[in-house]
Amino acid sequence: VGADNNNNNNNNDIDIAEVVGEYRPLFAQLDRQKRDLDARRDRLLAGLLSCEKMKALVDCNDDEERQQLMCSKLELCAVCCDFQVSSSEEMTRVENKKDLLLEVLQAMSAHKWSSVQLLQQCIETIWENLFRSLPDASMIRTDANDDEMDFRDPSWDHLQLIYELTFHVVTNTNIDKKTMKKHLQGQFLEKLIHLFCSADDREPQYVKIIVHAIYGRFMALRKSIRKHLADYCFRYVYTSTLRDNTSWQGLPEILEIFCSIFQGLNVPVKPDYHVVLRNVIVPLHKSFHLDEFHEQLLQCCTQFVTKDPYSAPVILGGILKFWPKFSPLKEQLFITEIVHILNVCVRHPNIKQSDPAFATITIAVLNKFVECMTSPHHQVAERSLMVWRDETIRICVDLHREKIWPNIYQALQHNKEKYWLSAIRNINRQIMSDFKRRDPEFFEKIEQQQQSHDFNTTQTQQQKERKKLVREQRWMHLKQLAKPAQNV
Repeated sequence: VGADNNNNNNNNDIDIAEVVGEYRPLFAQLDRQKRDLDARRDRLLAGLLSCEKMKALVDCNDDEERQQLMCSKLELCAVCCDFQVSSSEEMTRVENKKDLLLEVLQAMSAHKWSSVQLLQQCIETIWENLFRSLPDASMIRTDANDDEMDFRDPSWDHLQLIYELTFHVVTNTNIDKKTMKKHLQGQFLEKLIHLFCSADDREPQYVKIIVHAIYGRFMALRKSIRKHLADYCFRYVYTSTLRDNTSWQGLPEILEIFCSIFQGLNVPVKPDYHVVLRNVIVPLHKSFHLDEFHEQLLQCCTQFVTKDPYSAPVILGGILKFWPKFSPLKEQLFITEIVHILNVCVRHPNIKQSDPAFATITIAVLNKFVECMTSPHHQVAERSLMVWRDETIRICVDLHREKIWPNIYQALQHNKEKYWLSAIRNINRQIMSDFKRRDPEFFEKIEQQQQSHDFNTTQTQQQKERKKLVREQRWMHLKQLAKPAQNV
């Protein structure tokens, strides 16, 4: 047994040695690359300390010389400074890097450039500075009511200039689009859109501007950009929880991009955009933090309906599907959004309200308003009551009054008799007077039908109670008859 164990140990040693020998060239290559990177970083850090000796860009008379010098200065800016260190050398590097970036940006604004080498150096500098590990937003102490407690990235002075450099690069019309596209597609776009989740609320604004600029200029990248934006929304919708107070970061800016995209759509709208609406925009209504970006979401929906009014049933159906049960705030937001969408539909020249598809969803939405009228939460009840004064809703009610007015009348009567808050009862009385003035004859007809229905309901209830009483009396009689038999 001892001999067998020795043989096994020898075999294991041989196997490990073979594996190490097989991968030794790779390990050597990785080690060499790391040493080269460290040596280059040390060289760049040393160069940042002595960059004042470099020639100024304004002193260059030749474009080729200027672009070559810009490459050298941007290479020095590719190294990141440590803002947590307060040593004099590090502070000097921070100031020198800021001066270099400002100088390069000023030169780019004043002179045209088309050097591919300069483009590559710009991309490297952008990559090294922007695509970094972001701090965990959930670990940052902030207060929504105190602007002074908002998170501020300590390196923002450099990041802001790098974003401006990025904007200059993507909007440069002197470089061939195909060459530019090779550097922007793939990982660059994916990492750029990931920066929307930065805890510093200034950064998503810059990312939005740059992504929008890329989308507007590069037709070939549009589908890829929409995919990355949709993936970002998917991660929020399907992975966020109620306690993730910062997981919605970047969504307002992304929805603003989608709104701009929808605004520029040609009619008829292509199926790809309908997929975005159904799979990305509509599911955002079920999120926990809807109030943080509902304004932008509302603009997206109304803009899409303006382009294609037949998409309204998809949006309204999604809202009804995701209607909240324990969030009065979301209920009020949904009511406001429905009114806006119906307003676009009613005023659209290419739509007929008599269309069965619109009639079905309109009746369902109006019935939801009726249901909200009797909500125990007074703000929801008040908002749904005030809806009936909107001109658009009045048009929809008049189109389907045979089906809607009886339900409205029942809800008004319920609030008149049973609602717990006097202010809501007063509003309810005013709304009932408005309905009576609009069509007195039809209102009287509905009132008579309701009274007749109430009378029939009362009669039926009384009959049931009488039957119940007779049944109970029979059972009592049977119990009395059974007692003598038990005594025997």
